[in-house]
Amino acid sequence: MKCIRYILILMVIPFLHAETIVCSFSILENLCTQLCQGIDSIHVHTIVPKSVDPHMYQPKPSDSKTLAKADLVITNGLNLEGWITNLIDGSGYKGKVIIASENISARYLGKLPDPHVWHSPELINLMINNITNALKEAFPSHTSTFEKNAISLKATFNELQTNVAELFAKIPQSKRVMLTTHDAFSYFAQCYNIAVLSPQGVSTSDDPSAADMKNLIGQIRSLQISAIFLENLSNPKILKAIANETGKRVSGVLYADTLKDDLNLQDTLWYNATAIAEAMNA
Repeated sequence: MKCIRYILILMVIPFLHAETIVCSFSILENLCTQLCQGIDSIHVHTIVPKSVDPHMYQPKPSDSKTLAKADLVITNGLNLEGWITNLIDGSGYKGKVIIASENISARYLGKLPDPHVWHSPELINLMINNITNALKEAFPSHTSTFEKNAISLKATFNELQTNVAELFAKIPQSKRVMLTTHDAFSYFAQCYNIAVLSPQGVSTSDDPSAADMKNLIGQIRSLQISAIFLENLSNPKILKAIANETGKRVSGVLYADTLKDDLNLQDTLWYNATAIAEAMNA
């Protein structure tokens, strides 16, 4: 009997020491999970599922319960999660809230910051630094693992940056124009010298005016553009209407605010880049 009790205690102990990180959406969850690789005692969760738009997310009561049990909360910032402050305040969570985009120089569309910094490998590495520092402070006993994982993770994004740059270097500048559902790829465009058009602003909640649509359609007709993409979490009606009006074909689907299927962030960004390059070469 004592033996059975001892075995049960050994089974329970790991769960008593479990440490919980809650991220606002799937891309941060993926980065954090890769940084915590090899640490079984840390559990990483996301509030917004991969299948839901983080711009438009409507928090559920269960989200407050998840936050209340967190040891660390990580958000993107730059107005991506306009709903999260009230959610955290109402959850009773009293710990640190880390902003992954802290000290990153964001582009602005009018008065609104562009939150989509994860489309630039260079800016992702700054996010990795911010998250790693937060993890080391929150869980100092795992510092060496976090540092080792951060070095490896940043190396993968440096390699991605080189590979994507080589991909677009082969495409004439006149063909490096793309159209997407909302203005989510401008950091990507800055990296690889691409022009990006979109009917919506930096948030999927921004509806274009009639004048904006008219101007955009005029641009599309005057430019050599073959790369027209829907986004997997956005309403396709606006972009399909533009394609029909201009006689252009929709090239496919990109992943702007989430991960593709079971891919990590690196492979999702590579998928987007290769799909865009293929369409530009069509």
